[in-house]
Amino acid sequence: MYEELFIDHLDVYVYSRSFKGQRLLVITNFSNKEVQLNIGERLKEIVLGNYEDTLLLNGNVTVRPYECMVYELD
Repeated sequence: MYEELFIDHLDVYVYSRSFKGQRLLVITNFSNKEVQLNIGERLKEIVLGNYEDTLLLNGNVTVRPYECMVYELD
């Protein structure tokens, strides 16, 4: 299943995918500025990203310029 999130946000493309019991969340920032998002999901672990570390605190994520990350969800 595919579900797009933050549809009205112009700088990010965020969606979740689920298949055979596994859920992934993909977050991509297409702008040259940081974006703050309240994900509100339980993030299990980062699967893939183009930065060495991620800025995540209590369901709030800071997405840096041109950053892309994939999280596994609980």
